[in-house]
Amino acid sequence: MIDPRGEPWGLAHVLIAVKDGESDVDALKLGYGVARKSRGRVTVLYVVEVPQALTLDAEVPEAVAKGEAALQFAEQLAADYDLEVDGEIIQARQIGPAIVDEVMVRHADLVIMTARLHRKPGEFDMGKTVPYVLINATCRVWICRAPIGADQRNPYRSSAMTTVK
Repeated sequence: MIDPRGEPWGLAHVLIAVKDGESDVDALKLGYGVARKSRGRVTVLYVVEVPQALTLDAEVPEAVAKGEAALQFAEQLAADYDLEVDGEIIQARQIGPAIVDEVMVRHADLVIMTARLHRKPGEFDMGKTVPYVLINATCRVWICRAPIGADQRNPYRSSAMTTVK
């Protein structure tokens, strides 16, 4: 794949971090399109966050089932792109460091993930995971955020355009 300046991106391995399947559609489509164009490999990663109260290898069947459903959805969508993907569920204490570790272990050239906005009065907050990956990943990071609904908009936001009478 080539960027607008004509330089090759060299995206041999794309890692897509998923959360729950359907909300990851934009990230999956973007990753699959890039991988198909660059003839790269794709790993779809689901991280089960294990609480400190449990051992890291503790059985968490509900979370693993959610991950399996997300990976199954990702694999079904990959068929539309004529791609085979490696799906992986891992358990970790925190999602961000787990994604960054997988990027390094797998020598990924690009990580794609989704972001959800967390509303706090007067703040723009993307949680812990996205900023951690943006700061620490050793490769390109692309973030997909779905459009926000009217109920999620900041009521204190000023309009960029005003009418003068």
